[in-house]
Amino acid sequence: PAPTVTATSSTLTVIADTTSNVTLNISAAAGIKDIAVAIDNTNLGTVEITNKADLIDKLVGDATLKFTSNFTLGTGTITVTVTDNASQTGQATIAATVTDHPPIEITGAVGTTGTKEKHLTGNIVWGPHLTYHVTANVFVEKDAKLTLMEGTTVIVDGAYSFTVRGNFYSYGTSSDSVVFTVPSGQRTKANIFAGLWGGVLSSNTDGTNTFSANEMVIQYTRMEYAGMLGQAWQDIVKIGEIADTNTPEYAVFFNNPTGTCVIQNSTFAYTSDVAV
Repeated sequence: PAPTVTATSSTLTVIADTTSNVTLNISAAAGIKDIAVAIDNTNLGTVEITNKADLIDKLVGDATLKFTSNFTLGTGTITVTVTDNASQTGQATIAATVTDHPPIEITGAVGTTGTKEKHLTGNIVWGPHLTYHVTANVFVEKDAKLTLMEGTTVIVDGAYSFTVRGNFYSYGTSSDSVVFTVPSGQRTKANIFAGLWGGVLSSNTDGTNTFSANEMVIQYTRMEYAGMLGQAWQDIVKIGEIADTNTPEYAVFFNNPTGTCVIQNSTFAYTSDVAV
């Protein structure tokens, strides 16, 4: 008889940029000569039989199919073909789906500002191709570095801002930008110029302390719906750049005259006042 191939699951759902395995039960009375695997939508990722060499010439065995997904979302069909020593074949198909990674929550406890605070230290990388749901004021502390990679989306859900006392890098690409936005339900015509969040505000001083905000690089990045009113605790208010509670903030602010600020191929949309 021809070989039989049975997958333990006829469907496989994986998150983008992850790996998942499926077991295939193989029976070949004439002995297994070869096991081939392919996916019709190659944009989704790669497939392989990890223990193929161990099964050659065996009559029965369990093959391990490994699917490594890319960042592309969608569906495809994986086909596994077993050929026996009598040149007979048997097949199994698996419906594969690649889904988006769930948002990563960025939040914190109420701190000295009277608001929720998230303090970042060290070398922090967000992304690539991940979504972050921000429900706190984010502080990139002195000597820290926050880097956002291509395809990263930051959803700021509330009147929060990024206070950068270290260095900040947003590295989108021409085909895969970084996006700062608000929840989808708030992206409305009525909220254009409403100033729903505070922007990315680099500060080398709060008027008393000196920080290390020496570099800000923003490339292929989109920021929208920024420009909330200033808050008394913010460095940008303490140094007198804007007034407390009655002046909109910028989408981007950098105030180190000896530092380096590079903004290229980026878009600032729907800010309540001056964007940069």
